[in-house]
Amino acid sequence: MPLELVLVHGSRLNAACWGPLRERLPGHVIHAPDLPGHGTRLGEDFDMDSAVAVVEQAVIECAAPPLLVGHSLGGYVALECAARAGHREIAGLALLGASADPSTPMAAPYKAVGEGVRLGLSVTRLRETLTAADKTLLQRALGEAGEAIVEHGVDVATIPVAWQAVVDHGDLSLLHDVSVPVRFINGQLDQFRLGEQDALRLRPGATVVHVPGTHLAPVTHPDGVAKALRDFIAEEIRPGRAG
Repeated sequence: MPLELVLVHGSRLNAACWGPLRERLPGHVIHAPDLPGHGTRLGEDFDMDSAVAVVEQAVIECAAPPLLVGHSLGGYVALECAARAGHREIAGLALLGASADPSTPMAAPYKAVGEGVRLGLSVTRLRETLTAADKTLLQRALGEAGEAIVEHGVDVATIPVAWQAVVDHGDLSLLHDVSVPVRFINGQLDQFRLGEQDALRLRPGATVVHVPGTHLAPVTHPDGVAKALRDFIAEEIRPGRAG
């Protein structure tokens, strides 16, 4: 039976961001849920528990333990989910652009931007401007993938809430509780690479692979990310593991 994958998207994105990667992983059944406040769940409030619940449901719907893959915000959600699960629930964990400790000073700029967005959203006209600007940026930066993401549903209102949830709950020490193979896949130019050595110390046996691109490598450089996932599967994942 082919290994199933559960893909968890990052903030400002949604399940549509995985389109380019799906095309490069033939033979695998792909599950890509929208997190609360994103895509088809735009009307739902985001918090870490509700996000984890969405991912857990996607895992339950798999015929066998899947490879859990999380990007950015989705990486921290996937880590939380994996720490609560075990090898009977998932076969492995791949974290894309999610090896940084969000409690460090490096997170300060993102907290500031999130707070700025939150304040801007309190002004109706400015909220409309922020939303339009975000959509335009996604479309210009990500091309066809950006168009698909915007069409699937985006809302800047979730950004400050989601980023604060990562700061509050994105605890890399949870790696101690993950009982399946772990691989970090980071863009060569991703600023969140800074904490990867600390993450490796927290999870002996975990590995790091670098691919072309920046923080949005899963969307902008899907060939490299797909290869990294295929290699991880071939080297460390046993489909159907349930022992």
